[in-house]
Amino acid sequence: MSLKKIIKSFESDYYRIFSIISFNSDAGKWMGKIRIMRKDTDEVVRGGFRIFDEDKKNLEKKLVSRCLEKLPDDLSKLGNPYEWQNKGREILLRYLALKYSITSFGRSYREAFENVNSMNETERTENFVSFWNLLLDESVALTRSIELLTEEDRCNMLRLPKFVFDNLSDPWNLDEIDSRLGIYRFILNPSQLEKKTYNNQKRTLRKHYKKLGWS
Repeated sequence: MSLKKIIKSFESDYYRIFSIISFNSDAGKWMGKIRIMRKDTDEVVRGGFRIFDEDKKNLEKKLVSRCLEKLPDDLSKLGNPYEWQNKGREILLRYLALKYSITSFGRSYREAFENVNSMNETERTENFVSFWNLLLDESVALTRSIELLTEEDRCNMLRLPKFVFDNLSDPWNLDEIDSRLGIYRFILNPSQLEKKTYNNQKRTLRKHYKKLGWS
């Protein structure tokens, strides 16, 4: 069976699966990646894998074999997605995307200064203004989206899922922490309940950090 058909056979009402095959110049080999994505938010979730091979056709065979071996377990562990079709979750993901854009822009802007031949002063200024406008537009859009939620929905958006505390160093859980604490600054005139929820989350997180010996 082809890789495309294998992938399709594992998809469900909640998850879609996609593959990417490209030549990795650093490794000097073909690289195949399998990723699992939620259908409601299009976010890549846990699971999937990547493998390398010097021969592209052999790589595709390996991908098929590995899919049959690994995907059933990955999907079983994922189960039904939490916060399915949840507006608050969509806002959290939008916040993370904005933060990633800021980090990426800062990195590229620094590299442009370090390499004077890559970009002249006019180009740097134009890029900065363009990014600044994007940052303002997206910040306003985030704030407006939050305002459309009910107070209960905003509080739920601020609460850390219980599974986060099972492994506070897990990269996926770090995104949950980062987004739920970071989105608070976009809430205009937070209510007393929203303030209390936010502060409770920070206090609970500090307690868990203390138990682990983290500062």
